[in-house]
Amino acid sequence: MLSWIDAPTTDARKAPTLPPSSKSNVGSGFAFGALELLCETSTLPLPAELTNLTELQVFYVSGNNFSGPVPEEIGKLRDLRFLNASDNQLDGTIPPSVGSLHSLHDLSLFQNAISGSLPLELGSVAGLR
Repeated sequence: MLSWIDAPTTDARKAPTLPPSSKSNVGSGFAFGALELLCETSTLPLPAELTNLTELQVFYVSGNNFSGPVPEEIGKLRDLRFLNASDNQLDGTIPPSVGSLHSLHDLSLFQNAISGSLPLELGSVAGLR
């Protein structure tokens, strides 16, 4: 089961819980400011469909069982300011498309199985700390 949290604030921990939605409804008319996914199942990949939420500013999926690579489509989230996907089972490399996230201030991917070098494109994200 995935649980969704939406908030008009950048603090996803204070957000109200929405009714569970199916993956097929992601990105079909929703305008999320913040999204926290809580995965209570065995490992599964981060759904690429989440990148249809182009107005998303806060994406928090830390401490779940997400596996597989970070989707290349992550670069579509142009307004994203905070991305925390730490403490999962993500693997592969960080996609070069993260260089398109010019609003990004905080990127946390620690405690995963990510390998390789940081993409050079990440250097163009001026606000990243």
